[in-house]
Amino acid sequence: MPNKKIHTSFWEKLILQIILLVMGMQGAALAQERPDAKKILTLEDTFFDSAVTEALTEAIKGNVKELDVLEAVAAEARSTKIRMMTGSWKLAVLYDQTFADPNSPDFQALLARWTARWPKSPTPYILMAQAMLTPAKKSHWTELRGLPDPRNHTIKLDALKELQAFLQKIQSFAEHDPQWSVLSARVRVMIESDEASEQSTAAFKDFVLKAIEREPTYDELYSAGTFYFLQKWNGQADNRMALEEWAQAAAAAGKSAGVDGGYARVYWHAHRYQYGRMLFDWTNADWTRLKASGNAYIAEHKESGNAMRMAFLACLAGDRNETKRLITLPGRHRYLGETAGIDVFKVCDAWAQAPAWSVTLENAVQWLAPQSIAAFYAVRYDVRTNLKEAQSKSILSVLMDFLKGQIP
Repeated sequence: MPNKKIHTSFWEKLILQIILLVMGMQGAALAQERPDAKKILTLEDTFFDSAVTEALTEAIKGNVKELDVLEAVAAEARSTKIRMMTGSWKLAVLYDQTFADPNSPDFQALLARWTARWPKSPTPYILMAQAMLTPAKKSHWTELRGLPDPRNHTIKLDALKELQAFLQKIQSFAEHDPQWSVLSARVRVMIESDEASEQSTAAFKDFVLKAIEREPTYDELYSAGTFYFLQKWNGQADNRMALEEWAQAAAAAGKSAGVDGGYARVYWHAHRYQYGRMLFDWTNADWTRLKASGNAYIAEHKESGNAMRMAFLACLAGDRNETKRLITLPGRHRYLGETAGIDVFKVCDAWAQAPAWSVTLENAVQWLAPQSIAAFYAVRYDVRTNLKEAQSKSILSVLMDFLKGQIP
């Protein structure tokens, strides 16, 4: 009997090893099987990023099949306007995956192969422009940060003027790709910086608004335009009306093409680039208008990222009902964490979903002692404050501080 047990165990192990070997071979085959363009476009955000990066890496190495895949991905993404969960076009993400050195022989060889196979495609030329923008952008930001390098300005202008000329050269066949307009706008932002004249500002505004009318859902256009007006003020929040006028103009341009939501887009980017959690303190953002704009956009584009952007802005604006409505939509929680940071999410979530007795108490305190409720929001629910301190406070403790005279 003992020998029989050993014999049986041996065969069981052998069969198991065979099964594992077969599974390993299948796994290796699957790992080597590269997805085609349609498969890549159906991938979720992170997987799409990775697939595009891998395809570009292989194409640079000379893999012609991956080159065909990339062109097919770009063409399909351009025509279908398919978007990520955040709402950005997958076409924009494809271009943003380009980190190649424009002077690299391998990258130049890739573009030569690409333009030879698809001479009328804007994709390789825009990829080249994107790569050219990277070193110029680094130099530009070095200068803005005040780092002492006298070469920066010359390097920046030389590189940017070369890129601007390149973009103008390819305009006739690349202009229908919205990324061409985005790159053209970004280059003008960096060339003009905060020394733009009234005439050049008007020309820039007209250029971006026309691009928005052509592709009103391409978020990077709103981003590039908003950044121009913020930077023109050299980081100062002293021209609220200029930003408000731009927001209204961008909204009107999108609406003329049948798409609402431009007003919300502009102020979301203003929040990202400059104002942060002080958006409603340092700008003329109209929450009623912004809320309507954001909801119209979400109704048209239901990606979770868009809903969570608006949930965060609703939290900043102090709109409890709207924050709660958006934050409790199915599958939305993790995207607010990614949008605003997990600590901020916890504060907004706790505030929005406070129990009825807590809301009643807050309303009563607000009626009895307006100063204390203001202080309460400042230390507990307002996400501009130190979160650790905010979470340790309660409305009763703030009210007691007020009664003790510690809050004026």
